[in-house]
Amino acid sequence: MTKEEIKQQNSMRDVLARYGMIPNRAGFISCPFHNEKSASCKIYDDSFYCFGCGSVGDIFTFVQNMDNCDFKTAFQIL
Repeated sequence: MTKEEIKQQNSMRDVLARYGMIPNRAGFISCPFHNEKSASCKIYDDSFYCFGCGSVGDIFTFVQNMDNCDFKTAFQIL
């Protein structure tokens, strides 16, 4: 399976669900990568961007940051 095939099969919302996160109606979550009280991390179909800390990336980057792992491990997780 290739990186693109994994991206096609897993949306950002699918990945968030694995970590028990659900975006609000506007598509924001509280960023798990810094301490905050309001939701500043915007979730798109295939990526995310935090307006608070500047974290940005795709599903692989999100898994890497959440599990503190390298790309290969994130690839295997997904």
